[in-house]
Amino acid sequence: MSKLTSLQRFMKRVICLPSGCWELRSKNKVSDYLMFRYGGHIVMASRFIYEEMIGFIPVGLELDHLCRNTRCVNPKHLEPVAHYENIMRGKLGRLGHFNKAKTHCPYGHLYNEKNTYIYREKNGGYGRMCRQCINIRAKASNKLHPTRSHHKQKNKPLHFLRVKG
Repeated sequence: MSKLTSLQRFMKRVICLPSGCWELRSKNKVSDYLMFRYGGHIVMASRFIYEEMIGFIPVGLELDHLCRNTRCVNPKHLEPVAHYENIMRGKLGRLGHFNKAKTHCPYGHLYNEKNTYIYREKNGGYGRMCRQCINIRAKASNKLHPTRSHHKQKNKPLHFLRVKG
C-alpha cells in the first residue's frame, strides 16, 4: 500500500458542514485555530490547506476566515489580508468601525486633526480623546486642587534680586 500524502492525510480528517465550512477533527489547537503536523512541525491547519490548494500566502499577510468560523479550513472561505484588515473585519474590528465612524466626542466637540489626541492603549490598540474635553478637565482639576499643578517646575535654581549699589 502506498503512503498517503500530507494533503490526503489532512483531507481524511475533514468534516464538511452544511454551512460549507470544512472542519478538521483535531485535538491540536491554539485558541480556536486548529493545528496540523506537517514535515515534523506543527502548522496552522488553515495555512497548510490554503498553501496546498491555492498557493503561498504573501509575506506580511495572514488568512482571514470570511465565514467567521476560525475552525474552518475550506480554502474558499480563506483570504490573505493585512493584519489591520483582518482585525477590522473580525470581532474586535466591529467596535473599531463603530468608534471610527463617530465625528464628535460625547460632549459634542468635533473630532478633527487639531482637536483629537491619539494615544496608545495598554492592549496595544489606539484610542482618541477630544483635546477640548482634556483642557476642560484640567482646568476643573486645577480649580478643585490649586496646590496640585500639572506644570510643576523641577529643581529650578532660585534667582535672587541684585541690589545695585
